[in-house]
Amino acid sequence: MEIKSIAQTLFRGVGQVMFQRSVLSGILMLAGIFAGSPDRSIVALGAVAALVAASTVALLRGMNGTRDGLQGFNAVLAGCAVFTFLSAGWATWGLVVVAALLTLPLKTLLDKLLSSTNQSSYTLPFIVATWAVLLLAGTGIIHPYVPEAIEQQPELTTVNIIIGWLKGISQVFLIDSWIGAVLILAGLAVSSWRVAILALVGSAAGMILAAIFGCQQAEILGGLWGFSPVLTAIAIGSARLKGHMPSAQLLHYAILALSLTLTVLLQLCLTPLLAAVGLPILTLPFCLATIITKVLHY
Repeated sequence: MEIKSIAQTLFRGVGQVMFQRSVLSGILMLAGIFAGSPDRSIVALGAVAALVAASTVALLRGMNGTRDGLQGFNAVLAGCAVFTFLSAGWATWGLVVVAALLTLPLKTLLDKLLSSTNQSSYTLPFIVATWAVLLLAGTGIIHPYVPEAIEQQPELTTVNIIIGWLKGISQVFLIDSWIGAVLILAGLAVSSWRVAILALVGSAAGMILAAIFGCQQAEILGGLWGFSPVLTAIAIGSARLKGHMPSAQLLHYAILALSLTLTVLLQLCLTPLLAAVGLPILTLPFCLATIITKVLHY
């Protein structure tokens, strides 16, 4: 296989995290991951290592959708997650590879289980693989990563609200950076302006709903209630309508609003349950809300 074809496969794997097959989208999103983690670039390197590991195996095995990036996007997220939650070290690099390769059979299995509903597994393989690795590390093999300094409670200013709005997009890749978010948003825009707008709508909806439900201000302004709604907004907002009448458009928008609300409610309910066993919520609310919504309507 030509080097150009391999590079396209890898960049599409990054873009497919947010449903974009465009190579340029993947390049800009990867740039966003690197730009968004200057103090902890190992997160971005972990994403690359996981992507290469999973894509290489998928290519060698001739797995469906590999050249379109469909066998790589879960690994990208797993690579980001492992170094976000665990301290750096050779053993952690090993877990990055394990998590990346684990997403492949998990995707095959979960896609098969969901085939009767005509749904894909979305980022469920990433979630399960990451949880498995974190549970393994929790046995004492590797220590969790603890930030050196904890930032003070951010003030509720217009600037911080805009930054938090953008961070809801970067947090899809577990990146806490508005600069990274701008590059990721650009990656969406070069593929589809409509999708870029949906991402902004999803992040805004997550912030507003989290504020209504009384969630912590620091979490809201950190984008932690925006990333799952971002993915939900893209997945549901991009779905094909049944009919083209104005009433169909209105129904579509209503379903989008309900799915975003369901996403936040699921995060609100499931976060403490998972925290009790030491696991992060990741993108589970997005997966569940999207599957439920599409099964019931689309």
